[in-house]
Amino acid sequence: MLRTGISQCFTSKVSGMLLCRGSVAKLATIPMKGRSYSSTTKQDMKEPKPKRKVQQEFPKFRNIVLVAIVGTYIFVKTVQTLDKNKPKTNYTEAEYENVMSGLRRKVTLYQPGEIDIQCALVNTVADAKRLTNKDGGDEATFVDAKDAVDYFRKLKDDRYEALLTDLYNQYGEKSYVDNLPAGMQSMLLGRYIKEVLNSPKKVIVVNFPKNIEDAIKFESEISVLSKLWVPKVQEDTDLCKYFKGVNKVIII
Repeated sequence: MLRTGISQCFTSKVSGMLLCRGSVAKLATIPMKGRSYSSTTKQDMKEPKPKRKVQQEFPKFRNIVLVAIVGTYIFVKTVQTLDKNKPKTNYTEAEYENVMSGLRRKVTLYQPGEIDIQCALVNTVADAKRLTNKDGGDEATFVDAKDAVDYFRKLKDDRYEALLTDLYNQYGEKSYVDNLPAGMQSMLLGRYIKEVLNSPKKVIVVNFPKNIEDAIKFESEISVLSKLWVPKVQEDTDLCKYFKGVNKVIII
């Protein structure tokens, strides 16, 4: 044991440390030379956690997505190229509407006064000629609306040949014209009058329009109708009342 002032120091047999005891009755530990002790805590002794593989996996996943997008784009472009070279054999109504949207006119095919187009709500051209003869009908060129549609159905390589043929096969000869997409008959009539009849001065279309929608479509895209020939039995129909409002109805 060593004494220094009022302190007493002695070497511990257990730890080999030099211990001093002073007047404050506290023990102080003095490390002996030649020995070293680590101050590392339990927390520091834990092994570092392995880094997650998310950062390594993410680039791989991103590459897969990019490859898929590029592959899809190439496939779509290839199909589009093939479709351009493949003849169209049928149309859905959505496809027809898409085609029609590109054909809608901002102005009518004929300007007011350029041509006189009338309609007769009878079933045959013979009936129309007989009933309109007394009012100048003999000077007109007559066309059955159904015949105009049939013309383009039979016209080889026409843009609407496939669609009209599909409707013909589905509904039959007598009914397929009544099941045309909205506005199609008006458009075909306009083409027929211009391309086949060469825009005569006066035309009477037979068995057309079927309803107000057809009439509005025709007048907004082809030409304003000057007269509507209506049999007495159809005088109370909505179509007749519609044209009565503009004083264009002739009862026959």
